[in-house]
Amino acid sequence: LTTDDLVAGCTGAEALGAMVESIGRITEEPWELEVLLNLGAGGCEEARAFEQELAYLRYIRGQQPDMAQDSLIAQKNHHVRAAKRYYKGWLALIQFNGGLEIGGECPDLEQEFDQIVWLAGLINGLLSLNHDILSGVGTGVPKNIAAQAERGAGCLDNRAWFGVPLALKAAVWSLLPGALPEGENAWERLEQADQIGENAHIRLAHVFHIIAAYSKGDMERVRTVIKRHAEHITNHKA
Repeated sequence: LTTDDLVAGCTGAEALGAMVESIGRITEEPWELEVLLNLGAGGCEEARAFEQELAYLRYIRGQQPDMAQDSLIAQKNHHVRAAKRYYKGWLALIQFNGGLEIGGECPDLEQEFDQIVWLAGLINGLLSLNHDILSGVGTGVPKNIAAQAERGAGCLDNRAWFGVPLALKAAVWSLLPGALPEGENAWERLEQADQIGENAHIRLAHVFHIIAAYSKGDMERVRTVIKRHAEHITNHKA
């Protein structure tokens, strides 16, 4: 959580995940760590999927259809593995919640670490569904995860967590048909969350804004938020 070296973070999660999970055979299950490690390990597969997408585009431009098809297949395989890892993190969050469905009664989240686990678990849920869709084959991720995550975000203080709970809610509103509450505007709320995160110099809300825009095919908005993010991190350290 304190490094910008995402490759080291994700490979560390890949290497430690199975070992940490095995601790549950001799003592209490480390659900909190499983949530965090699966989020990190899923990030590895997510990055590999996007690298294959870039390779696919290069092969298309180079008029090498066979190689492009291979990259497309590899890309979908990485999306499948990402979905499974993120979903595993979501299931760990359910266990952390005492086996209860996410989005019902809020658990006791007095400790800051428990709030980090909760937030990471909600992100696991959304990303598992996103990569399940991107895989094009379906991995068994329930479609109601988005609605559960949206309700679960209400258990966190929005200002204390840099606008991320609001960004998560608004992203779901933009993606899920019928989820938008009456009188709300998902894109305005995403802008509001961006501003809260920028003021705190913790810009995680930008990620949800980009995910929502990318999923809607709004590449102009994607480019705008990426440029805004880049300018902000150049001028303001986290």
